[in-house]
Amino acid sequence: MKTAFDAIDKEAHTPSEMFGESLQRYKLLSLTIDEGIWDYNLETGLTYYSKGISRLFGYNKEDMRDNFIWWRDNLHPSDKKRVIERLEKLLKGKENAWWGEYLFRCKNGSYKLVLEKLYVVRNDKGKPYRIVGTMQDLTKIKEIEKRGEDEKIKQHRDITLSIMKAEEEERREISEELNENINQVLATINLHIEAVKREADHYGKMEWLNNAQKLLRQSIENIRSISKQLTPASLPFFGLLPSVEELLITANKRTKIKFHFRADAVLEKKTDKEKKLMLYRTIQLQLKNIRMHSSATSAQIKMQLVKDKIKLSVKDNGRGFDPAKLKFGYGFSRIQRLTEAYNGSFSVKGRPGKGCVLEVIL
Repeated sequence: MKTAFDAIDKEAHTPSEMFGESLQRYKLLSLTIDEGIWDYNLETGLTYYSKGISRLFGYNKEDMRDNFIWWRDNLHPSDKKRVIERLEKLLKGKENAWWGEYLFRCKNGSYKLVLEKLYVVRNDKGKPYRIVGTMQDLTKIKEIEKRGEDEKIKQHRDITLSIMKAEEEERREISEELNENINQVLATINLHIEAVKREADHYGKMEWLNNAQKLLRQSIENIRSISKQLTPASLPFFGLLPSVEELLITANKRTKIKFHFRADAVLEKKTDKEKKLMLYRTIQLQLKNIRMHSSATSAQIKMQLVKDKIKLSVKDNGRGFDPAKLKFGYGFSRIQRLTEAYNGSFSVKGRPGKGCVLEVIL
């Protein structure tokens, strides 16, 4: 099967004719794709620019007359050094091809994200004498990608928040069940034991009742503690900072770890209720990590407002860990998911014998 290009090749007989036909194909091809094509002769300093360059960036032939200088001067300042150094390395080395992304200034002063693909032509001695390249506008593609990523982030956040709300509702129901049913039953049993104690003799049976009552009261206190952990009752009424302080007092009684808490008072007014709950849960999870894994004797909790962002850090003086061997368990994984749901950042740092520092920025 013959093609149009076969016909052109047969019609062109002399080298001059063949070159002319090749150039014609080259120009026609440049009109059919949304890219700028250029051809720079290193020996003569002459450059050919396709019309795609003008379509993409708005420059005319007069603007681009100074060839390399025009291209160099319109590179974004943040990219200029990197791109030029990479081009010089390519010309001095043995590689022939390179591609990369950078910002390029249009005639109207705006910048477009460009994908540059270039090929170096060398002579028999390996010396470069010509560079051919294409410039493709990635701006719209990146915008579409960003919209897709933003949508994914939004969906992830919505799902995480929905799960969080469902979990909080479940915790509230369990807490109410513990307080209103189980604890009430235990309290009633305690009253019956008190009544029996008044009627019991003092020949050994009183000790049994005292021990039973001691265990019963301990169970009641433990259930109250669990209920508080499930649902921080003080959070909606007294706010985040008092609730964290209450959490630390309870944790100190259970673990004997000394906790030091410092927070910017302005956070109380500048943080919505969802973020307050998220920060509370993060501290709660990290306290559990410290209690179970760190062997720490003290920990510092700080909440600050830094450039309109909330920064939470929890630092302990425990045994630390080897960063290369760190594996996220339930606590860290949960904190990470909560942080990502609010488009925040999460990091954990530590060294053997140097404790651990957890940092969350929202």
